[in-house]
Amino acid sequence: MKEDFTNVKVGDILVLSRRNMPEEMVRVTKVTPTRFEAGYYTWNKKTGSVIGFSDSFCRPTIYVPKEEDVARIQQDNFVRKVYRKLSALKLEDLTYEKAT
Repeated sequence: MKEDFTNVKVGDILVLSRRNMPEEMVRVTKVTPTRFEAGYYTWNKKTGSVIGFSDSFCRPTIYVPKEEDVARIQQDNFVRKVYRKLSALKLEDLTYEKAT
């Protein structure tokens, strides 16, 4: 199902998804009648596809988050932050699961 971005406005929060990268929440920074900018990319309002991205295999996607998406992404970001700080302590047996 394609997302509807026809009513997107500056300041809206969307979720940016890229291959081999964690999802992140991005803010819409610019809107024109046919396009909008969010997360360093320009998107087509009608189709929701990224504009000017040459690699079709690793093309980023964007969607409107639900409440559970926001909570999940915030928790993942927190766990990643804690994991990086604990990893800096050079604990040899620390895994991502233990940090969680």
